[in-house]
Amino acid sequence: RKGVQYLIEAFNQLALSDIELLLVGSLDESMRPRLEQAIRENPRIKHISHLPKAELSRLYNQAAVFVLPSLADSWGLVVLEAMACGLPVIVTENTGSGEVVEDGVNGYIVPIRDSQALSEKLIYLYQNAEARNKMGQAALQTIGRYTWEHYGQQILAVYRQILTQRQKFVSAD
Repeated sequence: RKGVQYLIEAFNQLALSDIELLLVGSLDESMRPRLEQAIRENPRIKHISHLPKAELSRLYNQAAVFVLPSLADSWGLVVLEAMACGLPVIVTENTGSGEVVEDGVNGYIVPIRDSQALSEKLIYLYQNAEARNKMGQAALQTIGRYTWEHYGQQILAVYRQILTQRQKFVSAD
């Protein structure tokens, strides 16, 4: 469900010796043998099964890009966390967090199960530090729209719209 196998495949396609893939979080047990084999075959692939939330920002700040290759994910808060650390993100079209990703501006949205598309975006960001940094800055700006104040303003706007519609309905009677 998390699409890790496609990310591993994409990473292996890169064949770059000066980067590593760090997978963080628990995996479905059915994925464990595949992951262990991938790590044996490519020592640049690492996995941390559990990490306290407080440590995530340290990893984000050491990373160059964040990838969420899920086949289905309602909302990946980790995407917002990565963007808050100035990382460009790559997500699949089946993640709810795709709502905050502006394709080509603060990250990329790729099709599910498409290791080639993941690989292309990763190599582009690897080869283009200026574009990667620009996307990271855009990610930070995007996150500015996800504050409690902004959320409150959006809720108020919805309530105002409901009241306006209700008044029109009542006036029509």
